[in-house]
Amino acid sequence: MIEKRTHILSTMECGLINDKLSEQWNKITEASPDASLSELAERAGINEVRLQRMLRGSQVLVYDEYEAVAACMGLKMDELLTPSDEVAEPEEPPFFETERGRILYAAIGAVCCEREEEYGSPGDNLRLTAQLWSDYLQTKVSAGDVALMMVLLKVSRVKSGRPKADSFVDMAGYSAIAGELTLNTQEAEHEVRTDG
Repeated sequence: MIEKRTHILSTMECGLINDKLSEQWNKITEASPDASLSELAERAGINEVRLQRMLRGSQVLVYDEYEAVAACMGLKMDELLTPSDEVAEPEEPPFFETERGRILYAAIGAVCCEREEEYGSPGDNLRLTAQLWSDYLQTKVSAGDVALMMVLLKVSRVKSGRPKADSFVDMAGYSAIAGELTLNTQEAEHEVRTDG
């Protein structure tokens, strides 16, 4: 049996769970054609798009979300994390041995794949937010500032309540976006100065 993790799951664990959740969802819809993904997502307390990704085989990586969906389908995580006999356990990359490695991996998936598919380019989104905040505050706010302030929001959530893995994933993601936006802005400003 694969070791149970309380926060971020490995690639192999996500694969095992996704396959079994998809299989269970197929059984549910065969028995009850009126079964609705949106109702399941609402009962599980997760975004319907994330639920669709789980059932399509995309890696969500957050244990709590998988556990909520499994419970709504009448499954237990221990069952989902037990590989069937015919499945060979692939070797995990060494960075999965640490929680920080799993958090960083989840952040890469979130900011480079999942959320970009869902919300569009983070740079575009943060530039729009920066414009709205600038207008509201009547002072200049950059997209990089917005990303850094979102990190601070996540720090506040961690400090004021029960820390969740997702908050740390978001902090890492926003930090990466802030770095990209800030460094790209500095490079563009340097090019303008040297060209002029």
